Amino acid sequence: MPRLSEIDGNETTQLCLFLKFATEKWHLESLQSGKLRMNNLKRFIDMEKNEGKKGMGDLLEVSNVINLLNFKLIDPDTDEVIFEGKSSRGVMTLNHCTPKPVFCLAMVDSKMLEVIEEDDKCYKCKVVFLDIQKRRFIEDFGNHVMVLPVSGFLERVIKAFDKHEYGYVYQPVLYDDFNVNHSNRLKSFEEENTDVFFWKDKSIEYQNEFRIVILNKDIEEPLVTEIGDLSDISFITTSEKLFMNELILSVNK
Repeated sequence: MPRLSEIDGNETTQLCLFLKFATEKWHLESLQSGKLRMNNLKRFIDMEKNEGKKGMGDLLEVSNVINLLNFKLIDPDTDEVIFEGKSSRGVMTLNHCTPKPVFCLAMVDSKMLEVIEEDDKCYKCKVVFLDIQKRRFIEDFGNHVMVLPVSGFLERVIKAFDKHEYGYVYQPVLYDDFNVNHSNRLKSFEEENTDVFFWKDKSIEYQNEFRIVILNKDIEEPLVTEIGDLSDISFITTSEKLFMNELILSVNK
């Protein structure tokens, strides 16, 4: 059966659901009660640095990776070239961006929806998870998950963030092969546009991540913002149950 994204008129990827995974169920119950908890990007850099495993942690947050790099070491007082050479890889982290708060979720989008029935009004779809997603979501993020509608959740976040006068951006993560110097990625770091918060290496593309970043606030400790009770639009289950049972969605035409 075709995926929804393969059907004429649905080629643009549609976001359908958010999934928020956690090791401890109470973290999700707290979110469901309306407390949105955000950590800064440095926490995720330190997480991989300390644990040595890329997953929830990522050493390359807000980092520009350049391959086959020519470099010069210049004395700032005399402009004299002290040393020059070549490197197979260079990593430059935007340290002033690492204190920004971020909230991350996994997405269910139209590429993951297998159409099993349709009528004049809607498509009936089954959510299809990759084997690597079933395994790594639990390994990386935990065996509890909250399921949320995209529009309902974002509406409440936007209302709360506007009330607090947060400047913010949100979008799906931009996955790229960091072993290749692609111009779009390098240009966004050169210009320091907001895409720098969303580039991640293709090796973790299975995470299918969506993130929200606050731009006008730096934090050292977690930031908790009250966004209103979510129990009317969400449910909490175990990751194992989510992957074992069929999740069926109706998508309007």
